[in-house]
Amino acid sequence: MDAYGVLVVAFIVGLLPSIVAATFVGARYCKPSSKVHEDHEKSVVTANGLTVGLMELQGSRSRLRWGITYSTVQLGWLILAMSFAPIAAWLLDAPGWRDIATAARAATTYLVFTPFGACCMLLGIFPNDSRSIRTALVLLTIMGFGTTAMGCVAFTTQYYVARPTLMVHNAVGSVLTLCATLLLWPAWSNACRCGKPRSGCLGWLCCPPHFTPAMRLDRLWLALRVGLVATGVNTLTVTLLRVYAPVDQWSRIGIHHADFLSNILVASSALLHGLLFSPTVRFRIHCILGRRARPKPSDHIAAHLSGFHSFYDAQSLDVSATTASNPRSPPATV
Repeated sequence: MDAYGVLVVAFIVGLLPSIVAATFVGARYCKPSSKVHEDHEKSVVTANGLTVGLMELQGSRSRLRWGITYSTVQLGWLILAMSFAPIAAWLLDAPGWRDIATAARAATTYLVFTPFGACCMLLGIFPNDSRSIRTALVLLTIMGFGTTAMGCVAFTTQYYVARPTLMVHNAVGSVLTLCATLLLWPAWSNACRCGKPRSGCLGWLCCPPHFTPAMRLDRLWLALRVGLVATGVNTLTVTLLRVYAPVDQWSRIGIHHADFLSNILVASSALLHGLLFSPTVRFRIHCILGRRARPKPSDHIAAHLSGFHSFYDAQSLDVSATTASNPRSPPATV
């Protein structure tokens, strides 16, 4: 298989969320008409004096889920698969990998899209998705310790032994990755604490209160963002030192070297995404993907059940409630 075949396989793998989603749709909505009629006869949910049908609420929750989770997970997984494809072709020594790498100066340059893909994947998790949060916690922990282990193994290779500057870069990167991974330790269990819960930033990091699913998700984002910022600063600093500082001759590179542009772009991407995806930005992205211009009462309840508090303002709920009680009134707007 040549390098272009690797790209095709990576693209197919990147479409796995769509394949899984299509299977889910077939199993969920291809039901006999009698079953749908029974669902219409089921109980209703009442909120603020409004009666909301169960089918209507399920439709609102499904629309919110598909608008946020499907779009972000599909985009993020596809970006991750395609960003690692040139690296895989290089490691497999597939014919034609050099042409793909030369198009971006180096095969590692395609990793510039990896931080965005990882952030998109994490955006698809709702604050109340306990199982998905646990899965992401396991994956991030494995990736963190795996990256640290690979950094330790790299010390034994002749390539790093002959380049002391790169050894320092690798050592600092491994320590920073380990520290970012250890931030996930309290999220595993409420018993994983260094003491009683304490106030303050340091207390929240080491001795936080008992975690809810939403707080675990916030800790996942914290670990990811800290890891991205630390990796970006470390890589950017060492790359500039390799160009302008009197380092060892085997580590020195010029501004026209392929590794210079590749490292600068990857480090800047990691630093940018680590700073960009703050809680406020993430909430605005969720609102753009999941909000409706004319939300119904069932949309408010669906957002609340998903853990998105203040997803819609109170005025839109009052207007939608008035519209629901008086069908002849003009449509509500936000």
